[in-house]
Amino acid sequence: MQYLEALGIECFVPRLRLVGAKPSEPCLLPFEPQLEASPTIDDAMLVAAKPVESVISAAELLRPVKLEASPPSAPVAAASDQVSHAQATAPPVKVDNARFTLSVWRVSDSVVAVDSCDTSAPLPTAALLQAICRACGIAAQLNNEERLSWPMVDLPNKPMGWDEARQMVANYLEGKLLVRPVTTILLFGEESFRACADVLLDSEAYADTCYQMVSVDAFAAESVVLPSLSSILHQPALKKPLWQALCRSGLVAG
Repeated sequence: MQYLEALGIECFVPRLRLVGAKPSEPCLLPFEPQLEASPTIDDAMLVAAKPVESVISAAELLRPVKLEASPPSAPVAAASDQVSHAQATAPPVKVDNARFTLSVWRVSDSVVAVDSCDTSAPLPTAALLQAICRACGIAAQLNNEERLSWPMVDLPNKPMGWDEARQMVANYLEGKLLVRPVTTILLFGEESFRACADVLLDSEAYADTCYQMVSVDAFAAESVVLPSLSSILHQPALKKPLWQALCRSGLVAG
């Protein structure tokens, strides 16, 4: 349950029962106090149907209060008008939701590649990464691809922001790199860069940092920010600056 909570999953329901497992039993949910509801139309009708005598007798039990002239209501009305005007002119709060799918490969003992894959159009991104590794002198066998999708649960009340997405990716990579740490992380694409960065960044930061080296303090590794593999397939002209960035990073052998 701690693992599911770290991933942002609050409710877990198994889809099939294992052989020999005990049947599930329903449990009572904790009682949550509800706010006192306002009188409904039926309650108002019951009050109106009471005899006049009962209403008067109830009123007689009240302590008499001396009525005074009410203060002018103009300032209150003016204040309420200012509040309503401020609410009307306030700009809507923009929530930067995250939605992506990442492909993760263990390229070598010291290199991990994370790509912002395009699930709408299957492309030979693994073959392109294999060619890049071969050009760098890395004998990589890319048969260990794993994918991370965000949001994990597409529900209206679930968090979908970049803060939660970065936490999910950090938990995943921490489990992968804790035993076998790496020195270099290849970040292909904007989503992989924003999801693996140590701080919350936007798309402008990715554009300014592309083809550069960025330190990822959480994993004690250097990352090379590059275009996504699908973008490189669509735009072959991106291969030249990509190769220059790889040479500057020291990944190219001799």
